[in-house]
Amino acid sequence: MKNGPRTTFKRRNMSVWESDGSRLKHGGSRYMQSSQQAMWVNTTALHHTPSSPRSVVPNIMGRKVGMKLFSKITNPEIFIYDGETGEPISQTQFSLSLEAERALLDLVNYNIIPPRLLLLDLKFKPAQNYIPPSLSGPVKRIGVIKGLFTDAYSGELIPVEIRIRYDARARGNLQGGAYFFDSVEYSNIELEEVIY
Repeated sequence: MKNGPRTTFKRRNMSVWESDGSRLKHGGSRYMQSSQQAMWVNTTALHHTPSSPRSVVPNIMGRKVGMKLFSKITNPEIFIYDGETGEPISQTQFSLSLEAERALLDLVNYNIIPPRLLLLDLKFKPAQNYIPPSLSGPVKRIGVIKGLFTDAYSGELIPVEIRIRYDARARGNLQGGAYFFDSVEYSNIELEEVIY
């Protein structure tokens, strides 16, 4: 496993990635789910607070005093974008094996980037430019993993976002459909930031 020196940790009200129409770039809009449909919502004005404190990135030797330690992940999903154009691909729900959950917890808690992640039972809600993962080879993607992380001390459920770049390759598609995959592997993972 490798350490991630590029990572920045932000509080929940810091700015997030921005979309100028449909292309994704650093800044401040978010792909949000309404009660009717998924939609792009610009959040720059709502979330940009330059004066907010920024947590220090922990290393594998220890943690900064006051930073949270998480022990469990529930309700995980990932918002997927094309790695070259930033176009939205899908909103995807998935399951975590114990190994994958531990890898994501180590990533958030200690900034340890796993060499690979295997996500299970992926259900894709496609965007207009949806392209399913391929069994034949990896494709470059940008992802925002969201979930409720359990605080190891208080038991509080805290929304966390993990922003990564990675290569995605389908590993299991027994049903042969385009919107459900048994497993997809992520490799060459680069951690951009963690927000909570």
